[in-house]
Amino acid sequence: MQIFQCTPIEYNWLGWKGQFGPHRCLNVNMLVNVAAGFSIAQDVVILALPLPLLYGLNMSWRSKVGVIIMFSLGIFITITSCIRLQYLITFAESTNPTWDYADTLIWSGLEVSVSVIVTSLPTLRMFFKRVLPGMFGSLASRLTSHTSVRVISLNNATAESARVDGEKHGSQRI
Repeated sequence: MQIFQCTPIEYNWLGWKGQFGPHRCLNVNMLVNVAAGFSIAQDVVILALPLPLLYGLNMSWRSKVGVIIMFSLGIFITITSCIRLQYLITFAESTNPTWDYADTLIWSGLEVSVSVIVTSLPTLRMFFKRVLPGMFGSLASRLTSHTSVRVISLNNATAESARVDGEKHGSQRI
């Protein structure tokens, strides 16, 4: 709709001169502001919706806090949406939209980029946990891995000791 908001289309980039002739334009600013408002409301609902469900999960408080923090990173998306709305309102009052569109485009791009990064963080955490387990692994997994190494070492030492004792006493292996 941005391209075809005015008839003739050339008014979009030549209308700022003030001497264009007959034209007709849609009120795209109202449409964009309403869409931005719905986007912010949707972000808030998406942030608030899982919180009661997370509270009721049967997991440790430490795990719950971690999951809630991960969901709460979506606040950054809402913040960039609000900043973008501020620039959209300023843009609506512009006399030269092709020049004043830069800030709106920057914040629109940032909103999308922040959204992609924040929604990818859980997957990135798992990726880095596998690539750099010492840096991103949890304390429980580190304790489990060290404990299992000790158990395997003890089992191997016990098996080796039993084999040596069996050879000393002439036991046959089956």
